Amino acid sequence: MKLPIRLLDYLKEKEILSKAAIILKSEDKRVLSDFQMNGIESPDQMGISDLGKGKLLESIAPFLDQAISQSSVDVILPNIETLPGVYLDAHMIHGDEDDLWIVIVEKGEAARELQKIVQKSNELELQKQQLHSRKKETGFQILSSFDYAVFRYIGPNKFALLNSPPEWVTRFLAMLGFKKDAIDLASHFAYLESFLVEAMEFWQSDQEGKLKSSLWTETDTWGKDYYLEAYALKLDQTRLIVIEPKDIDVSEKQAIIQKAREKSLDYERVVKEEEALQKLVDLKDQFVMIVSHDLRSPVSTALGFFNLLLDDDEFIDCNSEKHIRYLRIIYNEIENLLNYNDKVYSWINLELGNIKLELVQINLSELVDHSLNAFEAKAAAKNIELEATVDDRITIEVDESLFRNVMYNLLGNAIKFTQPGGMIHVSGAEKDQQISIRIKDSGIGMTDAIKNEIFSNYSTKHSKGTAGESGTGLGLGICKKIVDAHGFNISVESEVGKGTEFIIEI
Repeated sequence: MKLPIRLLDYLKEKEILSKAAIILKSEDKRVLSDFQMNGIESPDQMGISDLGKGKLLESIAPFLDQAISQSSVDVILPNIETLPGVYLDAHMIHGDEDDLWIVIVEKGEAARELQKIVQKSNELELQKQQLHSRKKETGFQILSSFDYAVFRYIGPNKFALLNSPPEWVTRFLAMLGFKKDAIDLASHFAYLESFLVEAMEFWQSDQEGKLKSSLWTETDTWGKDYYLEAYALKLDQTRLIVIEPKDIDVSEKQAIIQKAREKSLDYERVVKEEEALQKLVDLKDQFVMIVSHDLRSPVSTALGFFNLLLDDDEFIDCNSEKHIRYLRIIYNEIENLLNYNDKVYSWINLELGNIKLELVQINLSELVDHSLNAFEAKAAAKNIELEATVDDRITIEVDESLFRNVMYNLLGNAIKFTQPGGMIHVSGAEKDQQISIRIKDSGIGMTDAIKNEIFSNYSTKHSKGTAGESGTGLGLGICKKIVDAHGFNISVESEVGKGTEFIIEI
């Protein structure tokens, strides 16, 4: 198997050439297309099986599955234990022709010994922490005599009882399969659900002392009422909840019962509001899916006819070069609309910030030129001059269809709010390893009130353009979500009567 120069250079740099290794090649990042073994008699000794051309990489080496699906750059997966005492490093290197090379290197005996030492050290540290914790917990036993129940926070929704359970705790928790070392307090005492949120904020703050709850009432399985009070405390790094029963008079009992009734009514009202809100969300989701689905069919049909025309020599000969150029621009815009439509189909994911991006490397200068060409006719109709100053060496890694629509939204807004005879300038530059894209217009600018809401989903501070153009106020909110999803930053500088500049920092 012939190894590419880039891979050979990598193996020399990492001093792998002389080590026992298996080299896998995949031309589509999923299926094994070729392999070779260096200093390995059998792949089984490394915990690798099912080696053969045409096999799925994740069936050969399951530990590669997630890394392959997410990786677009060279990565190293270190210290993978495939068999007891067998540790491997997996190097994933991208080739010159979009192929993927995976070099699996066996770690030496020294590495295995080091791993054992680290593991032993971790075990000793854990034992030390547990001993320290037990010493502290024994001090809480005396509190059982005063009917206090002391709970230590051990993880989300889980607490451990530190002292012997007072009688009232046993009567309360016995019917629920009481486990001393893993208690969900909120499920046993519904009132505590909101108090534990406050307690978490208290524990994470710099506040001293204790946080006290209100009184609440509970009834055990024998029908006996208890009036309880809770405290959140911090002891060194330990987070504690202490609950005690209270003896109170009749008037206090009535006040607690009334408060419980009001809390129950509030809860029912919140549940009804959540149900109504969920119906609206479901309706919005259904609307987006229907519109996106119904839009795809006519747009796809239009693209098909455009393809027929642009591939027809007779049609090309009957039209001027300028008209054909316009048709190709229209075709590109319809194609981009179709791509964007697919992204809108996943609008809910976009709002939640977990839209799946299809990242590719694109030339920034070409992206800007393409975007300006798309608005050439609109700018000409208002006699607006379009200019660009972009370093043609800059490339950016983005989801092309999504990021192109960010550019379209910003250019469309610039033309909308620039007076006839004005100018729009797009620049792209790199400084100190940061790329900035700037879209500056000589338009009417915006007030502080508009700037403060400009990137919200449903801005109410939008206005008509200089030629009466209208808008929804949604475009820049979508731009912000797309830019955020890429991990970039977008900001705006503007002054009334002096134009506006949008800046995207990559």
